[in-house]
Amino acid sequence: PEAQRTLLTDRVETMIAEIAVALRDATKDVPKADRAAAGADAFNAQQHKLIEAAKAHAELLQWEAFTEALETFHGDTLTVMTWLRDLFGLGLIEKSAAWYLVHGRLSGSRVEAITAYVDRLLGRIRTHASDLVDAFGLTPELLRAEIATGIEAERQAEAQAYVAAQVAAGTWPVHEK
Repeated sequence: PEAQRTLLTDRVETMIAEIAVALRDATKDVPKADRAAAGADAFNAQQHKLIEAAKAHAELLQWEAFTEALETFHGDTLTVMTWLRDLFGLGLIEKSAAWYLVHGRLSGSRVEAITAYVDRLLGRIRTHASDLVDAFGLTPELLRAEIATGIEAERQAEAQAYVAAQVAAGTWPVHEK
């Protein structure tokens, strides 16, 4: 957990620091009268990074809440919930592997080790999947909802077959590119 916390926290702090530097540099040599406009332009230019930093911060808060909630469990339940927390945390790190690699926080072999450990966790958790699903209290009506039946895959296949038939018949619009 300490390594997960360190990596998740470092990502948030680094992202915020990079944004702060970009905002400071954007208004550094601008005359005082034009700083507000330059600051607004710089802020707008950093929107994508701001959103990514906010997501990373929200993920960190979720991980911390999950970790804190582990104190309420005991025995086998604590073990399974710890695996779930680790799966969540390592999944976040794995999802952002490119960021960690680019910023030198993880090596390629460490990322591979994380992926391997995530796979092992999935194997451990698999035997508890039914109990975990039952814990959500999903009723048979929800489990048999239309969205869970695979009907969308059938609709997509039907649409693809329709388009293929139209193309074969020469009645489908020709792409201009």
